[in-house]
Amino acid sequence: MRFRRHQRVGVAWLYLRGRGLIGDQVGTGKTAQAAGLLALCKQNGELDAGPALVVCRPSALMQWVDELNRYLPKLVTVAAVGDKRSRAALYGASFDVLVIGYQMLVNDLEQLVRADWAAVVVDDVDPLRHHANRTAYAVKRIARRRPGRARSFSDFAICAMAGGSVTRRSSRGSGGAYSGLIFARIIT
Repeated sequence: MRFRRHQRVGVAWLYLRGRGLIGDQVGTGKTAQAAGLLALCKQNGELDAGPALVVCRPSALMQWVDELNRYLPKLVTVAAVGDKRSRAALYGASFDVLVIGYQMLVNDLEQLVRADWAAVVVDDVDPLRHHANRTAYAVKRIARRRPGRARSFSDFAICAMAGGSVTRRSSRGSGGAYSGLIFARIIT
């Protein structure tokens, strides 16, 4: 995988900080940065303790699976699809990365919170903007829950990407459309 300079800086920054938001313009390679970040976590053994969770829009689910398989062919990447029974069987299987839609995350939260997630990537920060919505609650709950360990949210790294546009206002009031990426990994 070859990165442009800003992508290398983004991956290194997120990895060293353990959490962050990348607010790049659409088409600048945030998905590649997330893949690079997961590759770095795998290389350093952080995905050996538990898998990574990618939360995205349902329409982008298979695109994420395809991109991660293209960038990281040695990682086992699966999508949370199908009925509740088949998803429950999937959650008990062995994989490196689980890609799940927002609604499935909310619906299956009680099963997902039992897992020992090593990293969380959220594609699109819009569902996290309001702290009281169900998606934000689910992501925070997964981030706080580590089986067998007392962890606080600050011990969990999180990476989110804004797939839509996030408006940035300058002091002059002009806005620009930006996308972002948030990454989270467990700091042990």
